[in-house]
Amino acid sequence: MSVLPILAYILIGLLAGFFGGLLGIGGGLIVVPALLLVFHQLGFANTYLMQIAIGTSLGAMLFTSASSAWAHYRQKGVNITYFYRLAFGVILGAIAGALFADFLSSRSLSLIFGLSVIAIGGYFLMPAKESKTFQASNSPSVTLMTLFGSLIGALSSILGIGGGVITVPILTAMGMPLRNAISTSAAVGFLIALVGALSFFLLGLKHQTFGSGYLYLPAFICIGITASLAAPYGARLTYIWPTSTLRRIFGAVLILTGISMLLHYY
Repeated sequence: MSVLPILAYILIGLLAGFFGGLLGIGGGLIVVPALLLVFHQLGFANTYLMQIAIGTSLGAMLFTSASSAWAHYRQKGVNITYFYRLAFGVILGAIAGALFADFLSSRSLSLIFGLSVIAIGGYFLMPAKESKTFQASNSPSVTLMTLFGSLIGALSSILGIGGGVITVPILTAMGMPLRNAISTSAAVGFLIALVGALSFFLLGLKHQTFGSGYLYLPAFICIGITASLAAPYGARLTYIWPTSTLRRIFGAVLILTGISMLLHYY
């Protein structure tokens, strides 16, 4: 294998890890479109290209999300009550999302990806209204949180992202401060990565891809390792930079990523 793709995977991993740790998004918003670009340059067949990018992204997030979640946990930002109440639904949703993505074309997946992140990016560009009276004991019922978790897991698995683009808006809408929402979403992202990557691996085995399902091992390993090294540095800045700055960065990254996806396929 040429050294250039390896260098590209390393760069993707560093960027994904840093912004994943900073924003609690797992890095998939950077990994998926970047991998598509690299895969096209390498001449990979288009049939399952989006599925491979998504599966590889989720696999790499096993490293990234673990590193990011641990860094946020050490900063005491993760809301454990909300995490446990979301967990069961997230697992079910991640499996269902992988099954759904397996039946979609790369073009359809790219359209869903682009429109979804543009919409949520716009939300984060709006002025923040943080709650100063948030109480974990006032969290919604287990049933409602399971439904939210299922939505988070399914959409995240379909898009190959860590769930922050959905988890953070839901938690902030409930009144959770943005920094804690980002930290909690990083922990949720580990569940999404674990269940989603395993699902994509198994589903892709029936196709003639790389013998590793929808996971491309060279990219998976390089991105995963380098992203896990960069994630803690991004996580530390979550507790230093102003909340308004975090929201603008989050929104801008989402919108630019979504636009790039739509321009590429449409």
